Amino acid sequence: MDGIHTIHMLFNYFGAVISLGDMATKKNQSADADGTSGVKMSAKEKIKGIRKKRKQREKRELKAIKFVAVEFAPDDYKIGEAELNACIKDGFLVVKDYQTASGVVMTLGKYGKKTKK
Repeated sequence: MDGIHTIHMLFNYFGAVISLGDMATKKNQSADADGTSGVKMSAKEKIKGIRKKRKQREKRELKAIKFVAVEFAPDDYKIGEAELNACIKDGFLVVKDYQTASGVVMTLGKYGKKTKK
């Protein structure tokens, strides 16, 4: 029982030391790292990137939607897998996936340029 108590005390001590070290490191950094590329960016640059992505999304609209079931049975999964791969080759993008008792249902969307009304 004494060994477990000692390990617990050491864990708490080193956990606190690591936390304090992280806080000091973060305090000295002037820019946060971009989560995707690891490149340091200022807040202004991040906002600019977000706005650019939003404008690109506004130029396209959902043209078609499709649901593909992929069952996790040893013989049946290849059917859903093949259908999913064919849809992706056809230009569909995965929008969301839903876990089911027997597998997964993938929601796919096909986007295109917005039509002027």
